[in-house]
Amino acid sequence: RTLLIPNMAGFILGFIWSTVYPFKVTTSTSTGGLLRTQWRMQYATSWLIMVLGLLTVRKMPYLSSTIAAGVGVLMCTYPLSSMRQALKEKNTNLMGSTVMNCCMFVTCFVWVIHSSWLVEYDIYVLVANTAGVIVQGGALTLRVVIAKDGSTTTRAVVQGGDNAELSVTSPLL
Repeated sequence: RTLLIPNMAGFILGFIWSTVYPFKVTTSTSTGGLLRTQWRMQYATSWLIMVLGLLTVRKMPYLSSTIAAGVGVLMCTYPLSSMRQALKEKNTNLMGSTVMNCCMFVTCFVWVIHSSWLVEYDIYVLVANTAGVIVQGGALTLRVVIAKDGSTTTRAVVQGGDNAELSVTSPLL
């Protein structure tokens, strides 16, 4: 019961994010189409696995827990399939936002501590979130590597009065 409120909030926010995400991705490039296809496959797989989990939770709780861990791994490791492409194209935007990677890394890290033998050992939660810590940490590291390379940046130009222009360049956005 203690974990019901944060898990339900996480489920609702995750559902909203995963529903809105494909609308952010452009389909005008081959990369945008690839990301949209990847999202559709992950979204459909996650829903299928969640339905299977709901159907088995009363009769086979260990199977249901394994299914939930599978969904957790899928959700926590979302940038994995686009990391190679991001490195190849030197485009960190392919891995989602930096803020999302940071939030997922911290959240997964906290859950690893909670599910370890230090607090309350739960192998299913531990496996899913350890995968999340590894992949999200890798995505954040990849962002730094690409930024140090300096070959790609995000540039924003703000037009002001009297044709004044402010230009901001950031490799980490």
